[in-house]
Amino acid sequence: MKTTQLTVGKMKCEGCTSRVEEIALAAGALSASADLAQKSLILEFNPDFDLVALVGQLDAAGYPTTLDTKE
Repeated sequence: MKTTQLTVGKMKCEGCTSRVEEIALAAGALSASADLAQKSLILEFNPDFDLVALVGQLDAAGYPTTLDTKE
């Protein structure tokens, strides 16, 4: 299992954090925890998880996302 932190922009409310977590879980993340104050998303995932695809999905949903890998 791996852990990664993403920086997620344009999260403005708890509804946004819930939506970001839902997108990550639907993409196959094992766990997802979004932090509104930190504008971050902590993910746990299997090695075959496609982070690039998730970043694209979050961007498409209106949440500009960058990768800050922590393993």
